[in-house]
Amino acid sequence: MQATTPTSRRSALALGGLIALTGGAGLVALRAATSAGDAGAEDPRSADAAPTPSTPLQTDPLAGLDVDRALDVVRRLTREVGQRAAGTPGEAAAADLIARLLRDLGYEVEESPFTVGHRSHALLSGPSLTRDGFCWGAETAPRGRHDVTVTGRLVAVAGGSAADLPADLAGAVLLAEVEGVDVTALATAAVERGAAALLCASAEHDRARNQAFPPELDDWTPLPVVGVGRTQLTRLRADALDTEVTVQTWAIPEAVSRNVLATRRGTGGDDRGCVIVGAHYDTVIGTVGANDNAAGVALVLELAAALRDVPTEADLLFVLWGAEEIGLKGSDAHRRALTPDQRQRIRGVLNNDMVATTMASADRYWMLAADGEENAVHRAVRAAAAELGRESAVSEVETYAQSDHHQYDAMGVPAGNFGWRATGGPMQSEPQFHAADDLPEQNVDRDRLRSAMEIQALAAVALARS
Repeated sequence: MQATTPTSRRSALALGGLIALTGGAGLVALRAATSAGDAGAEDPRSADAAPTPSTPLQTDPLAGLDVDRALDVVRRLTREVGQRAAGTPGEAAAADLIARLLRDLGYEVEESPFTVGHRSHALLSGPSLTRDGFCWGAETAPRGRHDVTVTGRLVAVAGGSAADLPADLAGAVLLAEVEGVDVTALATAAVERGAAALLCASAEHDRARNQAFPPELDDWTPLPVVGVGRTQLTRLRADALDTEVTVQTWAIPEAVSRNVLATRRGTGGDDRGCVIVGAHYDTVIGTVGANDNAAGVALVLELAAALRDVPTEADLLFVLWGAEEIGLKGSDAHRRALTPDQRQRIRGVLNNDMVATTMASADRYWMLAADGEENAVHRAVRAAAAELGRESAVSEVETYAQSDHHQYDAMGVPAGNFGWRATGGPMQSEPQFHAADDLPEQNVDRDRLRSAMEIQALAAVALARS
């Protein structure tokens, strides 16, 4: 999810008591459907359809859901891959993993690349930096030195001005808290005193400063200049002062991201509709993104597994978007590639972003829209939650455009963004939001993930059967 403040146009429903996220609700109408139009018909998916059924057709959209399998996807994305910043090798490794998992389910997978321009990033390492999943990725100053590896003793200063620096920093990695983002004077002084690298953290203490940031320089500086988040600053001060820290920086002049797509074909004719179920798989720099958005990816892949043998008239298109965090570039590339006929066939887009936080106050399942207006996907989600006995946790529709649903809403397609967030508003994100400690053990709630999976499965099938 991108961090931009939305304008609220609708108030949330009163919570009205605690909700049992996995409470039994009996068989829902969709799950009980066994009409000749769906379950009783001959399977129309021939050799040219994807994927080929591997089990008897299912009529219950929830029967194949497996939260443990989904949690394993979260673990693999955060532990095996880690940071997945747009256009970097980490994002490419995540796309490879997602494509492989979809192929293992029997899908034909389309991988659609697109350019994202110049990208740069840094990585910190050292014997005192923990390896428990905590992310040591960082941003870089565009005019700092790139494609270099330096190692030095970590030295911290109390302030962020040139006057705060010791006279001799020969070979040191300097850590400083700075006001604002322009660090030109500080970097110049660090070079003059012989520093090997400069690490900057914001002196501001608001939650947004937990995220790594790119420092700014007025001119090129022969020094790696790196921006870390306050969560990383705390760890560096506690664990790494006066120890060796290695700083690596990279620049990628023409970076490439890609979308990963797989279609479960419907039973309808050539003009059949299409329902998109999607999530972005990239992260900001400086996090492994467990809730934002490995959990959303896991949900989509789990629906791809559970619904592959559930017949619907419309196609189910599972899309994992790249480069969401740098301007919704993946969803923009996808919607621009659609033909007029393909656009016309889309019945709705279910975008899953930040679906499983552990934050105690995140007891509201938010329904978001770029224009703040309810549409077919919101109605399907509300109906699904009601069938599961969870309608009291579902919000009214709120205006929010900083995620991939916005690109489809902009072309007139019913689209929405869904996830568990604080009752007070969808922008009241958890402390781990975009931070180095957005880890599965700390910020992915099993019951919320299961509940989101169940709501989305019923809503997707309802839209595809309507």
